[in-house]
Amino acid sequence: MFSTSAPHATVVVPDSFRDPGFPALLAVWLKLFGDHGQGWYAGILLTQTLLGALTVLLVMLVGRRWLSPPWLAAAGVLAALWPHNIAMTADLLTETLFGFLCALALWLLTVALEKHSRMWMAATGLALGCASLTNAMLTPFFLLLVLVFFWQAKPLRRLLIVLLISAALLPGLWQVRGLTLASHDSAQRRALINLVQGSWPAYHEDWRILIVHGNPHGAVLLKPIDASQTQMLASPAAGFKAMFARFATQPWRYVAWYVWHKPVALWGWNIRMGQGDIYEYPVVNSPFNTNPIWRLVAALCYALNRWIAVAALAGVVLLLWRRTTTHDAATLAAKAAGWATALLLLYATLIYAIFQAEPRYSIPFRGFEMLAAITALAALARWVAAWRARERAASA
Repeated sequence: MFSTSAPHATVVVPDSFRDPGFPALLAVWLKLFGDHGQGWYAGILLTQTLLGALTVLLVMLVGRRWLSPPWLAAAGVLAALWPHNIAMTADLLTETLFGFLCALALWLLTVALEKHSRMWMAATGLALGCASLTNAMLTPFFLLLVLVFFWQAKPLRRLLIVLLISAALLPGLWQVRGLTLASHDSAQRRALINLVQGSWPAYHEDWRILIVHGNPHGAVLLKPIDASQTQMLASPAAGFKAMFARFATQPWRYVAWYVWHKPVALWGWNIRMGQGDIYEYPVVNSPFNTNPIWRLVAALCYALNRWIAVAALAGVVLLLWRRTTTHDAATLAAKAAGWATALLLLYATLIYAIFQAEPRYSIPFRGFEMLAAITALAALARWVAAWRARERAASA
C-alpha cells in the first residue's frame, strides 16, 4: 500500500500524494531484511551507489553517438566526480533512481532506433514509465519526445506509437488507481503546493530561517506563503487569481524570477531546501570535507559549475540544430540521442522553473548537462582548429 500515513498509524489510508517508484525500491529491501537492524539500509545505499555508477555509464553510451572518445571521456569523468552526484547516493531520496531511469530510457531509445526494433522501443517506453512513477514531472516528457520525433522523423512513426503506448502504460495504471481512492492527497495536490511555494522568491530563504537555523521568525515570514497555499488548495480558481494579482504588483520582478533566477537556482551549487552546499542532510566525515584531494575536486567543480551551465546551454542549441546528410539507422540514432538529451535538459529547466527550482532537482540530469557542455567545447575546438588551418593556408 502506498500512503503518506505514519508507519504505525492505527488507520493507514492509501493515497497518491507521492510517486511510488522509490518507495517500491525501499520496499524490496525492507521485505528482504525487515525494518529492524541496518541490513535494509546498507542494501539500499549499495544499490544507489551501483545505480549512480551505472548512470554515468549509460550517459556515456548515449553521448558516444556523437562525441569522439576523448571528449566523451571528459564528460564521463565530470559526471563521475561531480560532488552532487556522489553525495546524493547516500540520501534516501528519489534523485539517484530517477537519474538512472532517465539515462536508461535515453540509451534504450538510441538502441531501439538503431535496430529499428519495436521490442527495444517498448522497453524504452517502460523505462520512461518507471521514471515517471519515480518523479511525475517526467510524464509529459515522453509526449514531447514523441511529437518532436513524429514531426522530424516520419519513417519512425510506427515505432513512436509503440513508444507512446508503452510509456503511458504504467503511469496510466497509477492514475486509474488514484481515481479509485477516497483520499484527497493526490499528485495534483502536491503539484499545486509546489506551484505556490515556487511562486514566492523568498520561500527557500524563509524556510531555511525556520528549519535550518531554528529561528521562529521564519514561521512569521512563511505565513503569507502558507495562506496562499491554503487558498490554492481550497479553490484553485481563487488561488490563481490571487497569484496573478500578486504578480501584477511587481511584474518585472516576477518575470526575472521565472526567466532568470529560477533556472540559475536549478543549475546552481548550494542546495537550498536542506543542509546546504552539496548536502541535503547533515553529514559527518564526508570526504569532500575531510580529504584534501576530494576537497580540491569539490572546489574545482564549484568554480566550473556556472561555466558548465553556460556551455551546456550552447550545447543544447548545437544538438537541436545538428544537420545530417545521411539517414541510415546509426546516424538517425545519433541525431535522436542528441535531440533527446537537449530536449530533456530544456524540459527539466522549464518544469522546475514553473514549480520549484533548486540544485537538488537538477542532480538526475547532471550527466546530460556534462554531455551538452562538452558538446559545445568540442564544437569550439573544431572551430578553432579550422580557423587555424585557414590561417596557415592563407599565409602559405
